[in-house]
Formats: sequence, structure tokens, C-alpha cells
Amino acid sequence: MESRWKQYNHAMQSTLRATILIAFLLAVAACTGTRHNIQLSDVSGGLGRLEFSPYDPLQKEPVTYTTIGEHKYDKFVKEAAALRATMVFTLHTIERFETVVAGKATPNPIDFVLAWQLVTQTLPRTAERAAYLYLEGSRLKEEASSDFFWRFYKIPKAKGALDEARENLIATRDMAPVLIERLEGLVTRIDRKKLLRQSF
Repeated sequence: MESRWKQYNHAMQSTLRATILIAFLLAVAACTGTRHNIQLSDVSGGLGRLEFSPYDPLQKEPVTYTTIGEHKYDKFVKEAAALRATMVFTLHTIERFETVVAGKATPNPIDFVLAWQLVTQTLPRTAERAAYLYLEGSRLKEEASSDFFWRFYKIPKAKGALDEARENLIATRDMAPVLIERLEGLVTRIDRKKLLRQSF
């Protein structure tokens, strides 16, 4: 009888240790996600050719986001990061144009491509992205409790990813007035025909 009790006790202790180990591993998995850097091609497709070039400010000022393996949440946090990256890229581009307009740099064909890309693709995509983030953010807020009801172990991971997305959106909001002011100042000083002639 005593031998059976020892076997039972040993089995229970082994089961308890295994349970603690599984709980620990779940807690670690729940608290971590996969981190990514936004690339220029994520800002808008046509910018992919400029990645890792001197025209790519995201190499010096990276914008990150974290995925958790839940598609709609992963898309939301990536789009929030892409919106911030758009601001970083646009401010960098404006700074380049300011140096050209001030006569401190000579324009080249890439400058014309940048301006065209910014006006025809990047900024229109930014408006679409902002609308998506507003609507999807409201929807996810309503659905989060039911989405994670049976996957409560993912809640810390989701919270971390969404906190990072919120930081990206706050940074975007704070950069917007600066961007508008500098863009208005640039537009009043730029001679489009002269810039186009000098670029070729």
C-alpha cells in the first residue's frame, strides 16, 4: 500500500511540474510577439526601389510593429506603423526639397520621381489608411473581448502589440502639424518648372 502511495505521489509531483512548465511556457509565449520593421514598400509600392538608399529614412529612423498571429489585429498594427512611416518618409522628402529650393543641393531625376510618387500614390494611400485605421480601430475595440475569450493567454501579447500601435498613431498625430507647416512653406517657395528642368 505504501509503495502505491509513493508511486501516486511521485506521479502527481511529476504532473504538477509538467503543468507548471506548460503554464510558464504559455505565459512566455503570450507576452511575446514577432517584431517587424516597416519598409518603404509598405508605405506605398512604388517606393520599394528606394529601400536601403540615401532616400530611405527608415534605415536611420526605423518604425516597428509586433504581430501576434491574429490576421485582423496584425493588419491593424502594421497599418498604424505604415502611417507613421509615411510621415517619416514625407518629412525626409520635404527636407530634401527644402535643400534643393534653397540652392544647397542640385536636383536630380530621383527628386522628380519622389515628388510624383508622393503626390500620386503615397499621400492618397495615407488618406485611405487613416480611414481604415479609424473604422477598424472602433470595430476591434468592440470585438476584442469575444475574440480572446477562449484564447485569454494571448491577451498580454495583443495588448503589447496594440499599445505599440497606439504609440505609432500618437507619433503620427504629433508629426502632422509640422509636416503641414513645412509643406506649405515649401509650396510657396518652389518653382516647379525650374525644378523639373534642373532634374534632367
